[in-house]
Amino acid sequence: MTIFITISRGSIVRNLLQNEFFNLLKEKFDKVVILSFAASNEEFLRQFQKDNVEIIPLLESQSSRFDQLVCNINKYLAYNSSVSSRSRWGFYPGQNELSPALRYLKYIALKIIFQPLTKVTAVRKFWQCLDYLFFQRDIVQEYQKIIKEYKPNLVFVSSILDETEVALLKAAKKERVYTVAMPKSWDNPSKRYFRFKPDKLVVWSPFMKKQVKKLQDYKSDEVEVIGIPQFDYYIDKTRISSRENFCKSLGLNPQRRILLYGSEGRITPDDPRVVEIIKDMIKGGELIKDCQILVRPHYGYANDELKFKEYFNDNKDVFVDLNFKKSNFSDNWDYSTNQMNHFLNSLYHCDVLLNVASTLTIDTAAVDKPVILIYFDGYEEKDYRHSVKRLYESDYLQELVSYNAALKVSNPEELKRAINTFLVDPKYLNNERIKLREHFCYKLDGMAGERLFQFIYKIVKNR
Repeated sequence: MTIFITISRGSIVRNLLQNEFFNLLKEKFDKVVILSFAASNEEFLRQFQKDNVEIIPLLESQSSRFDQLVCNINKYLAYNSSVSSRSRWGFYPGQNELSPALRYLKYIALKIIFQPLTKVTAVRKFWQCLDYLFFQRDIVQEYQKIIKEYKPNLVFVSSILDETEVALLKAAKKERVYTVAMPKSWDNPSKRYFRFKPDKLVVWSPFMKKQVKKLQDYKSDEVEVIGIPQFDYYIDKTRISSRENFCKSLGLNPQRRILLYGSEGRITPDDPRVVEIIKDMIKGGELIKDCQILVRPHYGYANDELKFKEYFNDNKDVFVDLNFKKSNFSDNWDYSTNQMNHFLNSLYHCDVLLNVASTLTIDTAAVDKPVILIYFDGYEEKDYRHSVKRLYESDYLQELVSYNAALKVSNPEELKRAINTFLVDPKYLNNERIKLREHFCYKLDGMAGERLFQFIYKIVKNR
């Protein structure tokens, strides 16, 4: 038996190759073929290319104007609050810089056209069929040659929105090879309509299953919920360092409470100003316990740590976590076991996590730590389209917030009260966090990777 699996990003290495899923693939399949952009990277090959594992290049997708048009139309064919928000405000601050009148007219026109079309399944499926028949022909033909050479029993695509992986799925269908795919992150099902429908779709949680049924035209029996493979190691207590050793590695004081601030990269340029507010609270003795701030940059955004360079030499109240090594992937993600363990210890030893519109909220709830969601932009009052408030319009964040498992703060005074609330009672909102975990994480039993393997293996054995 032979299986194809795609690995296009460092975060997906962490998700799929650093747990039991990959171990079982190597054990049960005669040949595992990894298609990856890191096929020429020595470190990646040394770590993952084994006797029955071959690593070959993913093909670079050359997007034509027609492909870009397809993607843009697909974005609006899955019209939802996330698409609406990005259409109205843009994703990055200041991205949608048309005049207010033109911006609003464009937003309304797209909404009038595509919001009704989203409800017409036949239109979306017809567009998907046209895409399959007429687009990406050259790269699909190249993948067909590779499939004919290796004769896989199943093709598993780990990022269904990636253009080259879509082409691989199309090639597999043309060669009559069974296909399984999964979204790589929370926002994928609501980001745009998928260009291709595989035979089966794997998702992390009941929430994502609800999304793909509503926005991607899947039936219940076409979707398998398996949990979050990259959360499997969260329950492994052997990975937890002592608080003293963890703090020593970062220069922190183990006697002080740790406020972990998770950056959201380019989309939240005012993160340092919120850190400044918290630092002022610490210096002014406004928090009921002695605290220190650990800033975790968003390593998926190149050089995000430089946003906090004013704190690099603070070494008193603010500490910027620079324990990160860039990978050879486009997302720069450090997929090493050391980084995974370090991240887990950051969550485990923090007393409160603070963030702006980040799914770090789910990671933190998974280890039962309190979370504060920030709805303001530092000391400066910004208009809505430049404010972080707009980020909470996305469908997955609306769903996350609806569980009331985190405290929402809209100004520095509310922020101070929220921090003090959790410093007094870390178990506050515990029941809400449990419900959020059930909806967003499915099962936190360390077996999501094994469930994914068993699902795929059963398909291959029964064909």
